[in-house]
Amino acid sequence: MKLKKLLEKSLPKKLKDLKSTIQLNTTDTDLKFADNHGLRDGSGSPSVARTIKIDTIGSDDDIDPGYEAVGGADETGVDDIVNQQAGLPTHESNLSLTKIMKELELPKGKYTKLSTSDIDTTKEELFNLIQTAYASIGGHLKFKSPGDVKDPDLKYWVAADIDADPELDVVYFGKKTPFGIKHTGIGHDGEKSNIKSLLMRKTKELKAPGNYVELSGGAFNSFVGRGGVPTIDDEDLVRAILGQRRSDQTIWHGQHPTSPSMKGNGWYTRKIGGKETTKIMAGNVK
Repeated sequence: MKLKKLLEKSLPKKLKDLKSTIQLNTTDTDLKFADNHGLRDGSGSPSVARTIKIDTIGSDDDIDPGYEAVGGADETGVDDIVNQQAGLPTHESNLSLTKIMKELELPKGKYTKLSTSDIDTTKEELFNLIQTAYASIGGHLKFKSPGDVKDPDLKYWVAADIDADPELDVVYFGKKTPFGIKHTGIGHDGEKSNIKSLLMRKTKELKAPGNYVELSGGAFNSFVGRGGVPTIDDEDLVRAILGQRRSDQTIWHGQHPTSPSMKGNGWYTRKIGGKETTKIMAGNVK
């Protein structure tokens, strides 16, 4: 995202206008356009200017005999020209125009639902945010690499760019179920102000119909203890949400088994990742 701003300042027109031309000096042979498809070899020239129009390069079939094909905007040669003109490193540093163009820009300060293509484009960035959020416990159980972000069960992703830099700062995600969105995780960049914004946003959403979460520990303290998200205390409803298989493996407590003063009367213990864990649901299901 930072590279994109540099490019916008350095190129003759904004980066999004790929019809603009890129002027640079070179000591290569004099290269000229022919029918907007390729470049014709010319005689040597000690120092000439050449103009490359990125959007006019066609396929090999479009190039007349005797012309040299030139890569499109997603190939190394043109990337290097753009980076050179902008005063940036070339492809040896793996800084690609394509990557810059594919970066997702969200409205500043606005939480936005991500599409499947958005998730694919930003999977590395999302993965890093999730890893930061769960660093104290060794990372999120279900995310071992950026590709795991594309889990087909996770169809609900919301992210935001909050602070002054152009990077994504927070994300939360979940599954779509018959009872609403089951919120299953978060991600953030570690900045306290951004974490606060994320928790306030999720607290508000969990109070709205069609949203719920299964939690304990710090998350319980944040959303229920401080945020006031209501707990789901109806045993039949909780077991219906868990489903038959999980319900059969669940021990119902009501009050917390070791800390009865904790809010809620819907505590239960079930196996998660091979470990017996005491949880409670909170939110506002359909």
